[in-house]
Amino acid sequence: LDFNSSVRSMDEITKAANKVTLDHIADNAEKVTNRLTTLGGMLKLKFLDKIADGMLNIGKTALTAVPRMIAHGGWSRAMNIENAKFQIKGLGHDWSELSEQINYAVSGTAYGLDAAASAASQLMASGVKFGSFKQRADGTVESLDDMAVALRAISGVAAMTNQSYGDMASIFTTVAGNGRLMSEQLNQLSYRGLNGAVTIADYLNRVNHTSQYTEATVREMVSKGKIDFATFAKAMDDAFGEHAKDANKTLTGALSNIRAQYSKIGEIFASPIIQNL
Repeated sequence: LDFNSSVRSMDEITKAANKVTLDHIADNAEKVTNRLTTLGGMLKLKFLDKIADGMLNIGKTALTAVPRMIAHGGWSRAMNIENAKFQIKGLGHDWSELSEQINYAVSGTAYGLDAAASAASQLMASGVKFGSFKQRADGTVESLDDMAVALRAISGVAAMTNQSYGDMASIFTTVAGNGRLMSEQLNQLSYRGLNGAVTIADYLNRVNHTSQYTEATVREMVSKGKIDFATFAKAMDDAFGEHAKDANKTLTGALSNIRAQYSKIGEIFASPIIQNL
């Protein structure tokens, strides 16, 4: 085998490799690095400018939005409470007779006192019993009346279905007005993602220490008018009443609570104006 030509070729490659220099590559790499560093600095400054602009915009929005929420929310809250007081007085009662139940229903929740006050006046007109509610100094309840149960039940169902307090109150006031639960109201709850028949069945089984009540049983009882308002409200409060306070853990609930607090501030100024007018 003759390897002379191969050896000569390798020699030529070796000689050529010895003449190769990477200095200019290193120089160019350094220039690119410097340019990228400069560009990176510019981009960083631009990014920080964007953040600063965004924060300023948030600040400007807050400066205009907060007073607006205080003014509009406060006026609306004061008007609703004023109307509720008027309705309650027209029914021969005083605001002080229901204020504790209303506070109990929405305290710590994402819902406002004014919405509960409106519901309370309508429930009163439908004959829902009240007057035996007592709350201890530490916030625990000594005795409940039907009004407190119903108002907190509305809070719970509203939180569970992610609906407004007023929307849920309309279902409860309809049941109270009819004196019994009807299939239409069960369907309204179902449309909002809550199976009211199952909730009532679970409640009846628990309080009666039995397992005979099923969804089908409850629906049959509803069709025969055997589920009165008090049973309906107690079942909903038992299942979801305490859960209403957990609505603050959601973003929607937290924002609603913030708006409610702003409205409470606004009401301080709006109420005297309304009374004077």
